[in-house]
Amino acid sequence: MTFLPRFLVAACLLSTRAMASSSHLRKDNIFVQSDNNDNDISLDSTMFTVAAADDAVVTEMIADAKAHYESLREDYIREGCPEAWGEFPTSPNTERPSIDVIEMNGGFACKCGLLHDLAASEMMLLFEIENDEQQRGQPTDSIRASQDEPNLSRLDSLLMARTANSNTKCSANGVAAGYPCKNVDLIAYVPLSSLRASSANDVWGWTHGSSGREFVIWGVSGGHFFYEVKVDSDPVLLGYLPSTNNRNSSWHDVKVVGDFCYMGSESNGHGMQIFDLRQLLTINPINPETELIPGKLYTGPSGHRVGKSHNIVANAESNFVYIVGGKNGCESGLHAVDVSNPLNPTFAGCFETEGYVHDAHCVNYNGADDDFNNNNSEICFCFNEDAVTIVDVTDKSNMKKLSRTVYADVGYTHQGWLSSDHHHLVFGDEVDELSGDTNGKTRTLVLNVEDLRDPKNLQEYYGTTSSIDHNLYIAHPSNNNDIDLVYQANYRSGLRIQKVVNYETGSMEEVGYFDTYPSSNSASFNGAWSIFPYFPSGLVAISSIEEGLFLVKPNLGIEDNVVPSRNPTASPTDVPSTRSPTASPTANPTASPTAMPTKIPTATPTKAPVTDVSGPTCLDDSDYRQNGRKNRNCAWLAKAGESKLQKRCNNFFKSGMEACPVTCRDPDCGFSNTPTEAPVLSPISEDGCSDNDDYRLDDVNKKSCNWMQKNKKERIREKRCRKNNGEPMEECPIACQHPDCVNS
Repeated sequence: MTFLPRFLVAACLLSTRAMASSSHLRKDNIFVQSDNNDNDISLDSTMFTVAAADDAVVTEMIADAKAHYESLREDYIREGCPEAWGEFPTSPNTERPSIDVIEMNGGFACKCGLLHDLAASEMMLLFEIENDEQQRGQPTDSIRASQDEPNLSRLDSLLMARTANSNTKCSANGVAAGYPCKNVDLIAYVPLSSLRASSANDVWGWTHGSSGREFVIWGVSGGHFFYEVKVDSDPVLLGYLPSTNNRNSSWHDVKVVGDFCYMGSESNGHGMQIFDLRQLLTINPINPETELIPGKLYTGPSGHRVGKSHNIVANAESNFVYIVGGKNGCESGLHAVDVSNPLNPTFAGCFETEGYVHDAHCVNYNGADDDFNNNNSEICFCFNEDAVTIVDVTDKSNMKKLSRTVYADVGYTHQGWLSSDHHHLVFGDEVDELSGDTNGKTRTLVLNVEDLRDPKNLQEYYGTTSSIDHNLYIAHPSNNNDIDLVYQANYRSGLRIQKVVNYETGSMEEVGYFDTYPSSNSASFNGAWSIFPYFPSGLVAISSIEEGLFLVKPNLGIEDNVVPSRNPTASPTDVPSTRSPTASPTANPTASPTAMPTKIPTATPTKAPVTDVSGPTCLDDSDYRQNGRKNRNCAWLAKAGESKLQKRCNNFFKSGMEACPVTCRDPDCGFSNTPTEAPVLSPISEDGCSDNDDYRLDDVNKKSCNWMQKNKKERIREKRCRKNNGEPMEECPIACQHPDCVNS
């Protein structure tokens, strides 16, 4: 046995009821403890001010902010962010990159955007502390005039985040312990500051089969904490498992299959840790002095070594785990691991030809596609930066791409989840809110996947705030299998719960929320990282990056508790009838010779298929590499803008057209020369070839005709001019280079 670090020993005190009466600050465990459990809480107007705070709290906040800031700077440089994302924040007024840079480098948002915004947040905190009297807003009871107009400063918010709370109802005024809410009660809150971790990240859960005891596995910068959680008492800290070689990282991920959890990280050399969760059942919660040790560290076989990963994807029903992203030994694609014997994991295969997989949801398929739902097929729905790729992974030695779907205003295809009936895929784009493509609201996308080879009818749902969406999961009430609830971790606006009204129209209704970042709902990378909504008790765990671990319970009026449509943790021997929703955001599948054409789905389900590609000469060649360059395959051709696609396809005497007839829409294969996703342009007379000086795209003042052509990147200009069914092309024919005006 070894003794836990000071911060962990101190954190253990948080789980005891004795702390509930404490109202003072502890130098070993700097946080504020509230004993106010009134259902209708109203914070005193001087509660969260520097003047009222103990000097030790302020000193600790400054030290934590500076240390975290320097750590973020190191990560920012190491990830190559100064070149890709821009200057590291050196003042509270440091601006994030321009829309042009974001559109070109959306793939860096998940890392560089996050590090940039967290550093800017620390700078703002230090600035507010130094200029408290002049710069901070008036203290309030934290009730906001509107969801997008919070009245807490960042300093107010972080002081509140150092206050451990429990058992606080969401009041009629929409507040629980100072946190804005709707139909969601606060059960318990563990401040990150009490644990001496610099940031939090992923979270998952485990329910012990025979006893029903529930546990949270919570990722932080240095590893994972393990808590037992209950609806009627504070969480109990049971242990801490540090990352491999004790290396810190802002990115950890964890999933559960049966009674074992699988943990990955972006830190170099981390591999995948495997831990037997049954050990938690016998740990003494009064004195948890042991540091947990993984039962196995999986690093892959020679030739497929796993160094670091971005996400762990798990299918509990098939007993397979997929390591995705990072340096996972499979070109950042799908690295399949057989975990039927958890402490003797076996490499099963790679899917690597489609490039980087950011996240995925892998299931034993039970949807509408008759070609797969009666064959014990295992299907992965992958989110690979700029598209959704569906992969048949049933045969791990020959995993096949079924389709690749792109969509309008793509920024960074991040993560998503299947509907209960496997008919629709709900997913998020992590950059679209930054690039101004969502009308100032969080955009959630819904794709009909009833035909796995030909997904269609892409719909959009716009939320009530402007925050960035991160991770989402789908469950349904235990007493109503006809209702799907989408649980979203939407960064600065916290947990958002949408009731699906109609998947085919993208219609949803926000029925509840709990905002873990009350000072702002803007589009920045702070706040809720992820949630776990699958506890039988109805508890939902929320991991908030700078704040801590929130345990909440929705009170939506439509359920006793919420259960997954497919069991995310149990092994198939425990619950043979369930299917797994255990996946984390990271995916990018590969192309097979039978792949269907890349396309943008229509807004309505009535669009006819683009073409019949059944002929032997009308298939993309998976071995093709333009000019012999490794990454220039048919999928690379498809990533071009419309004007560049044909140029790429006709390069070197039409070599691309001949090798990739589907991607290049070869007329000999029945394709029209007119791109199916291009807007139909109205003809313009010669004297009409002038830009409308008064035009503003979406009524945004800066989005004038001059803005359309401001960026020299042809792809970005085309993207702007195609918006709103080609409206800018007609209003700004010169700026957008309308075909009728190019010689004017």
